[in-house]
Amino acid sequence: NDDGVSEIAYVTAFGQSGTDKQYRLGVADLGAGTVIADFLVTGSDLVSHDAPGKFGLAGFSGDLFLLDVNNELRIDVPGGAETASSPVTLEWDGAAPGAFSQVYVDGIEVARTNGEAVELNMRSGDHTVAVRSVDPSGRAVISSVDVHVSKSQVARNILLALAALVALATFWTPGRRLFERSRARMAASA
Repeated sequence: NDDGVSEIAYVTAFGQSGTDKQYRLGVADLGAGTVIADFLVTGSDLVSHDAPGKFGLAGFSGDLFLLDVNNELRIDVPGGAETASSPVTLEWDGAAPGAFSQVYVDGIEVARTNGEAVELNMRSGDHTVAVRSVDPSGRAVISSVDVHVSKSQVARNILLALAALVALATFWTPGRRLFERSRARMAASA
């Protein structure tokens, strides 16, 4: 969550020998137990960088990748973590230009987009919504928010439509008879 508390950068090394290692960098929030940044690029050598939160990785093609572990991804839900009604409009910012985002509700992927907003139909109750955004260079940042969803607007609209149909069916036959009687009286008096 980029607050600098209980966060750790880690390096995983894959390979059979010390000279044949491939490195991959990530950042985890130990307090929340989640990965908040993960780099999909692999390389052969880590390069130190003086700037805070930045590392270098020498790729297999000889390219040098600058890896920024700072997570600027922020999710906005109308009403914050308070009650929202479905469909929920979820917006986020802080993703890199050209990033591809995946949206998860309670750990299940429900949407993919190249934009920074999505509308989600969600059932009532408490949910954790997460956005994982991957930039063109393979840097993935993840952010999540808890949302309480009240009754769905869709369910409310369906109930209103059913109530209107019941009212129409209830008054249709008596109304039709009254109209026919009124018409017959008018025809008899004319």
